[in-house]
Amino acid sequence: MDGKVCGTEVSGTHVAMSATHGKVYGKARLVYAGYSTHVWNVEIVGEDGTVLSVERVTNRILWSKKETHNLTTN
Repeated sequence: MDGKVCGTEVSGTHVAMSATHGKVYGKARLVYAGYSTHVWNVEIVGEDGTVLSVERVTNRILWSKKETHNLTTN
């Protein structure tokens, strides 16, 4: 099954100064995985592990009519 993902909400808070050198990394954790909605918590951290920003991302999963029909009839 293949669905299309549509971002519906992003909320973020910057908790530290932005990195001025080196790399930053995103650590995402799936909070909720429903049929049509996924919610993720994301932390942006610097190379030293300092949390720079925290986000919550909500995505809507858009299924084709054929896939929706197959899911309801099986």
